[in-house]
Amino acid sequence: MTNVPTGEFVVRVMGEKSSLRSSNNFFQRQSVTQFKASSLVITAQIGNEWEPGKTLSIPFTVRHIGSNKLLKIIARNDLEFVTEFPSTMSIESGSSGNGTINITAPTATLSGTEVTLTIEATTPDGGDFNYAVLRLTVVAPITDYTPPVCEIVSINANCTSNCSLSTWELTANITDGNGTGIMSLTVRQGLGNLNSSTVLMDRGVNVTLAHYRASCCSQEMELVAVDGAGNVGTCSKSLRPDVVPTSNSVLFTVTATNKTTTTLLSSTNATNTSAGHSLYVSLWVTVEAILLFHVLCF
Repeated sequence: MTNVPTGEFVVRVMGEKSSLRSSNNFFQRQSVTQFKASSLVITAQIGNEWEPGKTLSIPFTVRHIGSNKLLKIIARNDLEFVTEFPSTMSIESGSSGNGTINITAPTATLSGTEVTLTIEATTPDGGDFNYAVLRLTVVAPITDYTPPVCEIVSINANCTSNCSLSTWELTANITDGNGTGIMSLTVRQGLGNLNSSTVLMDRGVNVTLAHYRASCCSQEMELVAVDGAGNVGTCSKSLRPDVVPTSNSVLFTVTATNKTTTTLLSSTNATNTSAGHSLYVSLWVTVEAILLFHVLCF
């Protein structure tokens, strides 16, 4: 069938269940409802961007095949945005009529909000009607191109040789300046717990306060902040010492006279870069061993 019948019609489907051509394998189904093609055709064009707080104008056309008619027009949307449209349209036989629908998005509409607009045209006696469905999207203009900024405020680390029995914590301030604001803050690297809150600081700037706490066994951390425009900022910290170890190295911490130094001991040699000098340590492992050496030699 190349064309839809002009009068009323039903739909019938015929087929066979398998390749075996027997009377038991043929079937047919017929609709119990009669159909009739509408003499009304509605088309609409969408070309402009739609921003929050702005009005979108949508031109549409109704074509009628038949005698002169004064059609009834209805336009509605699923979010009940304010919509203005012509309530009637006069169309001569075989011609078309044009109209415009104005739909306004409230200022507080979130970017990405989808709206379904339905345009209906009905003959005066209600015997014929047709409709068109448009899906619209409200998109706010992007003016924020700057990623969030992370500032580490403090680090409190009290890690012992048994990392599972000690913890370390970090606090940071995340800001987005005059941008769209911080929408999410997550941990991309690290096994600790993150808590955050937002406060209003001087000059009306919102600051997200982040507090991260983790086991000393998890010494690396990276936070990811995303603002309302999708810009991404990161904040990272590592507790690993600034050393370049050789093979089979072991890290020790020795405390004496209120001064703590960190030494890297190895079966061969190790380099300590904490003071900008190279220190070579041989086989002395404990403070007691060093004292015993001085007693025997001097």
